[in-house]
Amino acid sequence: MDPILQMIVDEVRNDQGSGAADIFRRVLDALNKILQAPKPVTKQDMEEFSLQLHLAKRSMAPMFNLANTILLSLELEDWDTDIHDKLLTIHNDMDSSTARITGLLNDILSGGRIMTISYSSTVLACLSSLYGRGEIEVTVPVSLPMGEGRQMAKALSDRGVSVEIIQDSMIFSLMEEMDCSIVGADAITPAGLVNKVGTFSMVAAANHFGVSAYGLCDWMKVSPVAMLDPVETQMTVGRNLSMREQVFEQTPLDMFTGMITDRGILTSSEIRNRMDHMEISGRWTRLP
Repeated sequence: MDPILQMIVDEVRNDQGSGAADIFRRVLDALNKILQAPKPVTKQDMEEFSLQLHLAKRSMAPMFNLANTILLSLELEDWDTDIHDKLLTIHNDMDSSTARITGLLNDILSGGRIMTISYSSTVLACLSSLYGRGEIEVTVPVSLPMGEGRQMAKALSDRGVSVEIIQDSMIFSLMEEMDCSIVGADAITPAGLVNKVGTFSMVAAANHFGVSAYGLCDWMKVSPVAMLDPVETQMTVGRNLSMREQVFEQTPLDMFTGMITDRGILTSSEIRNRMDHMEISGRWTRLP
């Protein structure tokens, strides 16, 4: 594979702190530069890159959808032009999708106490917008094992939002005080919303106390195929003693009040119906 394409894959694989949207945008920018460079990229390199990009982050639907878009374009005679045009369309859609999601959330929520988890650039933008319209207080669990909740809390507080950080074990006991809970997503599949471990507990707590629970994401995070890679580690820490950690988990779609996307606020059945009509490249059969 072309060394520059390999470098993109390696950077995606090694990035353990950024949200899916931030990683995806960097990949788009890098691909656009490569396709505009004088040295041509071969069809074989682009196919291998697409497959490896998905494997680098198997829980992130944007990587699969971008790879699938490229693989479908490779079936055309003018594949390089088609890829360039599609990347441009995706980039333009990203610039407007967060604004559309923010507008929809603003229509149903004007303030109050809100719980979220981990770090999501989409959730950050939406909560920042809500702060500009009314009083909000945000509660963010630390979100172990990576602790991205601290990153989210710092980003919100820097924007003037009142934020409290809590231990992950306090999610259930504090949910009764909330007016709403919102989460970002690395992927939405027929089986559920894939996000940071702790999301299931947060949504289950919201269901128990009758608190609305919304998933926020643009359509590039919707995938008709399974995306979950829990990223589990288990290590021995002493005699007869081991420790296990997990980064991602899946929360059933039916547990959410709705999914706020750039294509509207959708129910779980509406999401699944649209997934049924998404085209998948036959080149994925190359993967084991």
